[in-house]
Amino acid sequence: MLLYVIVLILITVVALWQKQKKTTFASSEEKQELASDNVRSLNHALVCQDKSIIILYGSQTGTAEEYARRLARNLHDEYSIAAEVADIEDFDASSLNEVATKNSRTGRRVLVCFILATYGDGEPTDSTASFYQDLTTIETKDEGGDFPLRALHYIAFGLGNNTYEKFNFMVRSFDEHLQRIGATRLGARGEGDDGLGTLDEDFLAWKDETLVEVASHLHAKKSDKKFASPYEIVEKPELTIDSDGVFLGGRKATELGNNGLLVGPFDGKNSYLAPLGYSKQLFAPTCDRDCLHIEFDISGTNLSYETGDHLGVLPINPDAEIQRMLMVLGLSSKGDTVITISAKDGSGAKAFIVEPTTYSTILRYKLDICGKVSREICGALAAMAPNAEVKAHMIQLAADRNLFHSTVTSRCLNLAQFLETASNGLPWSSLPFSFLLSCLAPLQPRYYSISSSGQASPKTIHITTAVKDELLGEPNPNRFLGLTTNYLKGLTIANNGNREVSPNRTLLPSPGIQSLPGMVAVHVRRSNFRLPASSHTPIIMIGPGTGVAPFRAFMQDRRLLAKNQTQKLGMSILFTGSQNRAKDYIYADEWEDLKAVLGNDFQMHTAFSRESDEKVYVQHRMMEVKEQLFDLIHNKMAWIYICGDAAHMAKDVNAALVDIVAEGKSIATKDAANYITNLKDSGRMHEDIW
Repeated sequence: MLLYVIVLILITVVALWQKQKKTTFASSEEKQELASDNVRSLNHALVCQDKSIIILYGSQTGTAEEYARRLARNLHDEYSIAAEVADIEDFDASSLNEVATKNSRTGRRVLVCFILATYGDGEPTDSTASFYQDLTTIETKDEGGDFPLRALHYIAFGLGNNTYEKFNFMVRSFDEHLQRIGATRLGARGEGDDGLGTLDEDFLAWKDETLVEVASHLHAKKSDKKFASPYEIVEKPELTIDSDGVFLGGRKATELGNNGLLVGPFDGKNSYLAPLGYSKQLFAPTCDRDCLHIEFDISGTNLSYETGDHLGVLPINPDAEIQRMLMVLGLSSKGDTVITISAKDGSGAKAFIVEPTTYSTILRYKLDICGKVSREICGALAAMAPNAEVKAHMIQLAADRNLFHSTVTSRCLNLAQFLETASNGLPWSSLPFSFLLSCLAPLQPRYYSISSSGQASPKTIHITTAVKDELLGEPNPNRFLGLTTNYLKGLTIANNGNREVSPNRTLLPSPGIQSLPGMVAVHVRRSNFRLPASSHTPIIMIGPGTGVAPFRAFMQDRRLLAKNQTQKLGMSILFTGSQNRAKDYIYADEWEDLKAVLGNDFQMHTAFSRESDEKVYVQHRMMEVKEQLFDLIHNKMAWIYICGDAAHMAKDVNAALVDIVAEGKSIATKDAANYITNLKDSGRMHEDIW
């Protein structure tokens, strides 16, 4: 018995000693691994989720996130590779070293994917900024003289617009920094171009090539699985829309703070439900287009903004498109049927909605059912087609990008319109509702330049927007209605007592906001589109059409300064215009008031492109005063601002500025272009273009 007790004591002592030894004498790598057990570690996310690839997206409007989720779905469906999808703002760049270290020590082959949008002219998106800043500070060599990320493999795709000088700057810069510190890229760096309208096709081409590289790296074989939604939908006949706990789209009220104000932060994930305080039509009744001035009331909240910021507006989908989708899916009689949505075990799908809800609610508030259709889904749709003829058509569209563009993309068909057209009105009864959850992007906010001053109007936010309503595609054009602008138009009509915004237009059916008429989900997005710190600095503003919106805000600031100070303001010159002065020239009365208040400190040059046989644009007006502009830019250090159309106006204005500098300095065009680039890099020239 005594011997048994002695042995037991010895075993206990040895066990305690080994435990202490493990804690005290852990290797540096083990300590690093223990320390990395936190939610901002990429390696922690990979290990916890048991995934072989993590896809990080840096998104400003939601497109990069959509592509990240599509890539994950393709990896799973085609190669049975499980991928984690995450917002890049949730991680630290320093944790890339942990992934590389674990790869090197264990021989595992996990990799990181970056899908990154470039915001503005070379800026990181809000969510990417912190990660990018940290990445650029990682030392090229570690303490041992090796490249710190030598065991890290990655893939990368960028979303850019060639109308900006720094096209796809973010993904290019990430790629450069990652390789500088030893990481290895698999396949080519993908670069999508929204300026050419080829963003989706660019992504598909990159994805198809890159998936092969990824599969080879991870030793994965291609599978022949058919589409299987990661979501399970169950109808709940025992519940109705009147049952407690059924989500019907209502947004929860924000709690009051100690100061009696509604407290944020209000952002893209937590919008403020703002009352629509005032709205009006800006174009004349004789115009065949609509342009809206809208004011949102933010009094009673801690929401604030600075002049030059953007307003995010989260729309809801119109009833007409909701009913079209229900009809196409054979669910016309089930719009109010209560359902639950859950992620299937092992799918890794993001939780969609916790509460019971309805088909109509999901279509109204959660999915971007009015967005563009990707050719990528045609292959999956072929297996669900209502008949052999439609199936053959889907297969043909999947294989022929030009045919898809001419019949679908050029007409801006949404998914329901596409399905309805392809089947000649036959319902797609074999297409499950869960397919929409997998292939459609979440409904995202749309952003507008704020056209009011944060100083002059701190309790209201104004936006100015042209309503998108046009016929697209030949020979069978489709009437394309911009989702958010027509949503705001419907609210404007309701806000003005159902009086027509323009008597010559056929209106989009009012979408209805259930019990919250006139309330719009909004948040402020910070911008670098700012006035100079000194009010004495001259400013040159170029913004035709609704591009004049932020300059209305700028001049409200300067008008306020003129009232509150005795010193002279810097010169403000505005180049704006429209098609016809009598029909679509906006804020004309306000410009005249500014002239009266500011006198010679404010100059305007207007261009009306449809009032004469020869079309006149803002760049032509700029050349008429080129000597004055050169003096302001070169000698008086003026700041330059351009806002509006990226495809044509911004390019033409930039070309005019290059010509003005080349002539003023008597230098070559190439040198003048470098001069303009230096203005941008030094912060004296800003663009807010789309």
